[in-house]
Amino acid sequence: MPIKLSEEEFSIYRVSDLLLRVLEMTEGERINFIFENMTDDEVVIEALDALKSKGKMIVLFLENLNQILGEQMSKKEVKRLRSIFQTENMFTVVTTSPLMFPQVSKHEEPFFRFFDIIYLKELTREELKELVREIASIENNEEFFGKMEEYGEKIDAVGLLTGGNPRMAILLYDLMSKGKIVDVEKVFFKLLDENTPYYQDVFRLLSAEKRKIFDTLIEIGKPATPKEIAKRARMDDKIVNTQLRRLKKDGYVISRRMGRTAKYEVRERLFRLWRELRRQPFAMKKFSILIEFF
Repeated sequence: MPIKLSEEEFSIYRVSDLLLRVLEMTEGERINFIFENMTDDEVVIEALDALKSKGKMIVLFLENLNQILGEQMSKKEVKRLRSIFQTENMFTVVTTSPLMFPQVSKHEEPFFRFFDIIYLKELTREELKELVREIASIENNEEFFGKMEEYGEKIDAVGLLTGGNPRMAILLYDLMSKGKIVDVEKVFFKLLDENTPYYQDVFRLLSAEKRKIFDTLIEIGKPATPKEIAKRARMDDKIVNTQLRRLKKDGYVISRRMGRTAKYEVRERLFRLWRELRRQPFAMKKFSILIEFF
């Protein structure tokens, strides 16, 4: 039984809240009033029993797990949720997070190594088009397919510029399905604006050393060796090597073997462009001029 919760679940700060939301989705109506006079422990027991009585495996789709585990739930509640997912043989959890966060990456946390983590790679231009078509297919938008050829070059241009951010497919589809002309510059800056909270969160979560190394790598603007990064950042080579490995493990950077040495770069091209615009106030005009060539 697939259960997809909304993108933002601000009211989930206890396990009982999550279970009631799942139960509501299975019933198709609000049922909170039934549990109003129960203790929190009683709500958990009753909600689990009600879900078990359905005799079905629940595939739970949960977005922005970093908010729920890292910002909304206490550590006690996180431990309780981990225990339920571990012991109750009726949940399969598919969840997303825009960034790696301590509640799943640190060994002392309850959900450490609990999930099979898959990092989304940037899409190729063909994959971007395929995803846009798939969204149209899911929405049964027959009229849209006739526009794909018309907008093909624009999709290629935006993909080349931004590096194939998956969210871009949704934005492009939204614009094209409404019959709006896709302005490459408009799409580019809208993407940067939408991703600003996420990029800011990435920097906030990083330690001071990681933040310095990550920002230095962005500043260099091309793949760089640990030694090159250490020199630019004026930091010890060993510290830079150690922190780069951790940044790679957490999915923020990638490395490519070039001869005997490995060169690192920021995983997401759009992130690099966003930071450059933030670092240089006059860079927006430069990007606008560049975009005109697409």
